[in-house]
Amino acid sequence: MNLERTTRLEVEDDNFLVVPQDNSLDWDAVNTRSALQEIPEATYSSQGYSLPPEYYIVEELKKISGILWTAPARQLAKGILEQHEQEIELQSRPRAEVPFVPQVAKELRAFQTLAVDFGLRTPRFILTLEAGLGKTFTALYIALVRMIQRDVNRTLVILPASAIHTWISELKEIQDISYMVVQRGDKDPPYVSHYSFVLVTYDQLLSHIKRGYVSFQQLQDFDMVIFDDPRRLLNADNVTYKLYDTIFADTPYMITLNATPIENRLQELYDHVNLVHPGYLGEWSKFALRYLKSNNIRSRAVVGEGTLHHKLMSIMFRRNKKDVAIELPPKIYKTVKVALLPEQQAAYNFQLQRLENADMTTMFKAMTRLQQICDDLWLVNKKEHHSQKLLELDYIVESVTRWKSKAILFTQSRIWAEYLAERYDKHGCVLYTGKLSPKQKQYVESKFTTDPSLSLFICTSAGFRAVNLPEVGYVIKLDNMWCNMTQVEDRAHRLNSSNRTTIINVLTDTPFENYKARVVAEKELLQQVVIENLPYAVQKGILSLEELRHAILGKKVG
Repeated sequence: MNLERTTRLEVEDDNFLVVPQDNSLDWDAVNTRSALQEIPEATYSSQGYSLPPEYYIVEELKKISGILWTAPARQLAKGILEQHEQEIELQSRPRAEVPFVPQVAKELRAFQTLAVDFGLRTPRFILTLEAGLGKTFTALYIALVRMIQRDVNRTLVILPASAIHTWISELKEIQDISYMVVQRGDKDPPYVSHYSFVLVTYDQLLSHIKRGYVSFQQLQDFDMVIFDDPRRLLNADNVTYKLYDTIFADTPYMITLNATPIENRLQELYDHVNLVHPGYLGEWSKFALRYLKSNNIRSRAVVGEGTLHHKLMSIMFRRNKKDVAIELPPKIYKTVKVALLPEQQAAYNFQLQRLENADMTTMFKAMTRLQQICDDLWLVNKKEHHSQKLLELDYIVESVTRWKSKAILFTQSRIWAEYLAERYDKHGCVLYTGKLSPKQKQYVESKFTTDPSLSLFICTSAGFRAVNLPEVGYVIKLDNMWCNMTQVEDRAHRLNSSNRTTIINVLTDTPFENYKARVVAEKELLQQVVIENLPYAVQKGILSLEELRHAILGKKVG
């Protein structure tokens, strides 16, 4: 986005927004011509509009999220000006030369070079490239440069089991580098060793600490620690979080990797920052008072988002595919809403009757049952398959295979995923669930990628975040999780994707699934507001029990 003061503007279309420096105007519509007409000092001639020098011009507005088109211009201007100030501040920092690493054959892309530069100037930071932009390779490159500069001798990488294959693949491409993966059941793990990189899963490291196989001092002897996807740690009340926070508080260099810094609520981000820079955001009580619209820590409504974004950018490097990979085909979103079959509707209504006086615990249990009913009544009674989603899915799968395309088929239910694998076996499919070992998951992914006869990658969320399937053209989501769902889509939408990625959401047109989809959208919007610095068009808070019941039932109760 180009932001500059100007006194002359040629208006060819409505891709520009005129913003006064003091944000004194408050336009409800983002439209250049109508905005210019509201500026008394603006005059028009054959050369274009003549404006006072205190006005800003924001170009290429259509490249910004569509959310902005409904936001008041005052709020939009505030976010743009703060982003401009932050960019000036970052540019004023002393820049580090990014050394050439001879062991690495792969070249850094331009944005990865910027990330490496940022990392060399920021010893402990959060690397939050959008999924598919090469977080692992970028973090590895930073560690290698630190080794060349003799700042780092050994690096500890703590990661989920599903990411081990990705790290090994990157490490194998580097010449003359030593690494070791801590194996399950290893009673003499290689924490004290000559290896440049030691890889260990979160569960294994915690087990080794509890069993005394590794001491705090041995872990503190690592010069750098990399946390890959630390979601499971991001709760300050979690014993594991407190343990790692204590052990690595003084580690000189730290990188945390996460494509979605906020999946549910703002406290995740606070705990994430506190792990990297203890105390950077102050005490939680003061932070919550400053940035949350309510005292509920689960609230998704924030205030002062521009100020928070500005503060975060000093310790966080963020890039999106839409900004750095213009050549990448865009995501295309389609929502298919279906009605419940009569058998499903009867079970759905019966379940709703039980909720009218339910407490919150019962409500959450009932929501699981409602999701099963919306997916397939067989998940509840194990008798017959009554599912309008299945009927719609049959048509979609037939179309995908007829076009000789590949598709990801996602559901939360492992049991349903197993049934779907049987149902669509004739179309050529693989099944990827939490029951598979890491080696089995690696084999399934490789087989699907290389075998042209396989069309469907049927999966659940377990271990799914490390999957790389750029050849997939369709992502079919049969149900929503309760968190940010972009990670599911980005398994296919990656830097090396050559296909247009079409995201198909198959939902029942029921108050429950409509409410769930709205919650997911709000959580994705929360990340955009805080991390991407986009203004909130609509601010939503956490629902009370009565509001939750109303959302699910689709009517007021009592």
